[in-house]
Amino acid sequence: MAINATAKARLNKMCIVAKEVQLGDIIEALQNQIHGSHVATADEETAGSVAIASGLTSIAGFLIQVYRADILLASYDVSASGGTLTVATNGTDYVVTENDVINYVIY
Repeated sequence: MAINATAKARLNKMCIVAKEVQLGDIIEALQNQIHGSHVATADEETAGSVAIASGLTSIAGFLIQVYRADILLASYDVSASGGTLTVATNGTDYVVTENDVINYVIY
């Protein structure tokens, strides 16, 4: 069930904490989430980045996990521009590598 404008407004005002974080806005955004998994290709390894087109006009937030050989990695660069999420080599300890598995939730 989608949240309507009235419920969103009530959630945003229901208590001090809900008002501070705009709880209704967060719930609405999460209902419109895009999620999936992407396996990095050799071309993306060469380019040093993976671009994931969400289909959204803008990205409010995201959750990302990158795995290599079933090991969770850290310290990768992630940015959002328009509706595209980009995972990139960070120049120090993460390099996009073919077969890296990128799990994502975009909202």
